[in-house]
Amino acid sequence: MKPDQAPFNTAVFYDIENLLGGYSFNVQWVAELSLKDILTRIRASGLTGRVAVQRAYANWSDPRLGILRNEINELGIDPIQIFGFSRDAKRNAADIQLAIDAIDLAHLRPAIGTFVIVSGDGGFASLAKKLHEYGRTVIGAAYRKATNQTLRSVCDEFVWIETSDEDEEPAKLPKPAKTKPAPAAPASPVPVAALSPSPGKSIEDAVATIPKSSMLAGRDAVLATARKVIEQIAKQPLFKSMLDQECISTTVLGQAFHLRVEDMDYPQLGFPKLRDLVRYLCTGTDWQIARSTANGTTDYLIRRNRLKDLDGWEALPDLSDSDFHGEAYYRSILSKGVPMIRIPDPSSLRTLITCLSENPSCEIPLAAAIESLAESLQGKMPAENIRSGLLTLINVDAFIRKPENMPLLEQVLTLRDTWTNPVDAYNHVRAAAREKILRMLGKIDDAIFDRIL
Repeated sequence: MKPDQAPFNTAVFYDIENLLGGYSFNVQWVAELSLKDILTRIRASGLTGRVAVQRAYANWSDPRLGILRNEINELGIDPIQIFGFSRDAKRNAADIQLAIDAIDLAHLRPAIGTFVIVSGDGGFASLAKKLHEYGRTVIGAAYRKATNQTLRSVCDEFVWIETSDEDEEPAKLPKPAKTKPAPAAPASPVPVAALSPSPGKSIEDAVATIPKSSMLAGRDAVLATARKVIEQIAKQPLFKSMLDQECISTTVLGQAFHLRVEDMDYPQLGFPKLRDLVRYLCTGTDWQIARSTANGTTDYLIRRNRLKDLDGWEALPDLSDSDFHGEAYYRSILSKGVPMIRIPDPSSLRTLITCLSENPSCEIPLAAAIESLAESLQGKMPAENIRSGLLTLINVDAFIRKPENMPLLEQVLTLRDTWTNPVDAYNHVRAAAREKILRMLGKIDDAIFDRIL
């Protein structure tokens, strides 16, 4: 059956709080949230019919969420206002209201047979089970690293949402723990590092003799320190034992990098994620990065000659200098670190800049600016492109922001005089993007760069 002939049998429920990781989110996180991309992924999965109901649950009175207004209208999503049942603003009732509405819909709309829950919250596992009792199909959609395993197992299918920042943050080093000798490797291997107590003190001991470095020392110096870290960890008795038997999580390496490099910042080195840095450092060595196909969210360092003996594991390819010069990698570099530059396509950015230069509003709040641009550009570009494009211009200092030292949503924006010419303004963005890539990689492929900007 063609997509446009499929029945209207699907309801999609968005848990906005879960998508933003709670209440301590900032405007940039909201800017990176694309409900259109999530809906596109759900439709592309082929698991649903046409969408009959879409509801998004959040405290929409929160001014930080105002910049989502136009995208919600564009997608036909019903915003459901949730204030919470207590004085504590962090105790949001979105999950309760979402569950009530889903059960209510299952009773009132028998034609809706597929329920999509866009959340990784394990509390929705009970909702999924109840919907199964009513004969409904339940599809989950969430970030891999923010998905409760119970919810994942209960849902009939799962659609993974890509996140712009999947870096493995270095965990706080735990207090030293007594460890027992690792058992012999089982027939179906499980990473020893995943079974053993976290060896925080051993990490410190393993890298203690490596001179400390700093991001100020430059890319080459930091990479040299990072290579020494891997070498030293591989020699340390506890980790050597782990590597001889199975593998160790790359988060261990992340902890060690941060111990020896002050203000360690992967994007500033030209590596969007920790795994990219480790893949680069492993090139031409006895090590490589691998994942279990059964749980592909964690990366492990493993000896190359051991991977062939492990069932259900796959290697991530090494990264060489030539791999950095591609359109996808350039976009990834630009979208992380400072300044954050997200450009969906050059024509949208040009259109946005032209519209701004023709209507240079003075002292306008961000949400009002987005709404004004959406009205002026209605039908010419998607709301999410307007949002990301405007925030890119803010990040490259296109606006005077007052009052200074206040959160973005509490400021008013005035386009700088030097940005009122569309050609000059576009060149300013190009210059900022070019300087960022050069700073990270040391060189740039002009043909690739011109395709992006």
